[in-house]
Amino acid sequence: MFFKKRDKLRYLYNALLFNYLIRTKRCKHLPLWLTKEQSILDLLKTNFKTQKNILLKLDIEGSEYAFLDEIVRNKKAFRAMVFEFHDLDKKHELVHRFIDQCHPNSN
Repeated sequence: MFFKKRDKLRYLYNALLFNYLIRTKRCKHLPLWLTKEQSILDLLKTNFKTQKNILLKLDIEGSEYAFLDEIVRNKKAFRAMVFEFHDLDKKHELVHRFIDQCHPNSN
C-alpha cells in the first residue's frame, strides 16, 4: 500500500504523527464500521467523555457527504476537522458550501 502512494513522505509523516498521538494518549482512534445511519454526536456521546474541542477526522470512502449538514449544525463542538473528500470533480459545490458554512463568521 505504501509504495502505491503518490506522496510517500507526507503519507509517512501523517502515519507517524498519528501513531505518536495514539501512543501518548493525546487522541483516541475510533475505527467503526457503521451498519446503520448514525449521528456523529451520538457516536461521540457513546464513545467519549467530551462533546467539545474535538478533532474530527473522516475518511469514509465517499459517505462523508451524508454527514456535512450535521457537522455544520454542530460545528461549535469541533476544534478542527480533517476530511478526505471523494468524487470532488462531481461534488465540489457541496464541499465549497460546507467550507463557507463552517467559517467562523458564518451564522
